[in-house]
Amino acid sequence: MKGIILPANLIIKRESLLTDFITALTFLVAVSIFWWRFDINLLFFWVGGLLGVKFLDLAENIFRHDLKLSRPVFHTLFFQIILIILSFYVISSSGNYFGAGLVMVMNLQLLKDQTAEFIVNKTLSEGWLLYLKKEDGTFQKTRNYLILILLSFLTLTVFLIRQ
Repeated sequence: MKGIILPANLIIKRESLLTDFITALTFLVAVSIFWWRFDINLLFFWVGGLLGVKFLDLAENIFRHDLKLSRPVFHTLFFQIILIILSFYVISSSGNYFGAGLVMVMNLQLLKDQTAEFIVNKTLSEGWLLYLKKEDGTFQKTRNYLILILLSFLTLTVFLIRQ
């Protein structure tokens, strides 16, 4: 069996890691408070959420290294829409709290990364837009998309808490 060899460029900056964990912990604590149930499911939710913090970054590096891809795989608008649909399925039908924590924090990390880039650049890079031209991602369209993703994330969070 072949082991996973991580690429040399898989260096996670300490500041990024700290910011990602603070964002995830804030979300996990808020959901825990509003959930108002302290049972084993909450523990599974937390473990899934903590694993979701850097899951996409690790998977991105492995896929891009192994498949020798030059473009991002998971940090794209297309993947984000698929992840939101998958998140709805995991939360609504599986009852898997580990999976719910994992997908919700993955959604949160994508939203955080996009929002940070949008605040700095007033648009998203071509990596996020995948094969769209950068000119297609105007300020207004990008802002509306981020608002839609934020509302989707908040809806999923409310749906999760109300279970």
